[in-house]
Order: sequence, then C-alpha cells, then structure tokens
Amino acid sequence: MDEIAQIECKLCLPPGAEMILRMLSVFVPRSELEIYLEHLRIKTIPAYEASPGLISVVLVRREFAEYVEVATISTWQSDDAMARFLGNAVLLSPSQPVSSMVEWDAHIYEMVEARCGKQPNVRRDPYPEFKDGAD
Repeated sequence: MDEIAQIECKLCLPPGAEMILRMLSVFVPRSELEIYLEHLRIKTIPAYEASPGLISVVLVRREFAEYVEVATISTWQSDDAMARFLGNAVLLSPSQPVSSMVEWDAHIYEMVEARCGKQPNVRRDPYPEFKDGAD
C-alpha cells in the first residue's frame, strides 16, 4: 500500500510546479517482445533511473495483430533535466535489440494539471452506505 501512495504522490503536480512528460512509442513484432522488454529492463530503465531530474518512468503496452506497441512514459522536473538525459543518447540508442521494430517520434508535453486520487482510510468502512447490512 505504501508503494502505491508513493507513486500517486510523484505524479501529483503542486500548484506552480513544472513537470514535463515524454512519451516514446515503439512497435515490436510479437515474437520479439520479450527480447525488447529485457533490453529495456537491463539497459534503458537503469539509464533513466540514474538521470537527475527524473520523476518517474513507466512502460506500457498494447497489443495489435502481429505487433505490440511499447511506450516509455517519463516525467521530468524540467525541460533541462530531460534534455541532459537525452544528450546521453548513447545509453538509449537502439543498438536495435529487435531487428524489425518501428519507432515513432517522441511526444513531449508540459503537464498543466495532475491530481492524486483520494484514497479511503484503510480503517474506515469502505461501504458506509451499507451500515445496517441491508442492501
């Protein structure tokens, strides 16, 4: 439960704060997905983690017929922090772990608003409308 709370707090945007979101999508043949994900876990994600100014990095995927889209979504404290990271492109440069992947241009967004969900207190009754046990 504590890990979830930490994730939520990192993605909240305090008033007046700057946060940059970068999304890079790659389409990988389904047959080579595990090879690509392993490459991301061993080389790419550690490079993100070591970069000053990184707030979070997330991998998401969605499946198509013969390909899987894998998107790397990273959030940064500033444009400068992201630019310093991207300047180390050698760390990210696809030594093409997968021969037939297709990479889309990255999209970069300035976060305008981000809020955290309000988690109920674990000790409270999660269903107060059913206090008497009646439906």
